[in-house]
Amino acid sequence: NASETISDKHRYYQIDDVLIEELNELDTFDKNGVLAQEVIFPLNQIQFKTGSALLNDKKSLEQLNNAVSFLKLNPSIRIRVHGHTDSIGNKESNINLSKMRAQFVAHYLSKSGINKNRILWEGHGDHYPIQNNNTVKDRSNNRRVEIEIIEN
Repeated sequence: NASETISDKHRYYQIDDVLIEELNELDTFDKNGVLAQEVIFPLNQIQFKTGSALLNDKKSLEQLNNAVSFLKLNPSIRIRVHGHTDSIGNKESNINLSKMRAQFVAHYLSKSGINKNRILWEGHGDHYPIQNNNTVKDRSNNRRVEIEIIEN
């Protein structure tokens, strides 16, 4: 509307007692909180050996155990494990690799006492990069596993 003034177009609201905090790791959240559906947690410490679904180091296992603890503290939560790759290699191989890695994580959670009915998994290959694939660091960030809350 051409007759609106600048002050009509901009409105300001005051909200008190609100804390917004980015949760980057599952171990920063406990059973006293409430998570919305579709919240996605990156499992940043999980690293796989190149071209495989085998864990690369001890930190990866610690991160998986944190996920197990989180799910045990929050027994009503259902999740979907998402596997991602960088863009190096052919598309079909990347899809298969991302599926194997997501399935590995889902299977690990299940073998650690989480009911398999609470866990779905899927692999996306390089379809959803979080950074470009131009540098080694960017490609490393795109090779990731994430947990999405699908039911709370």
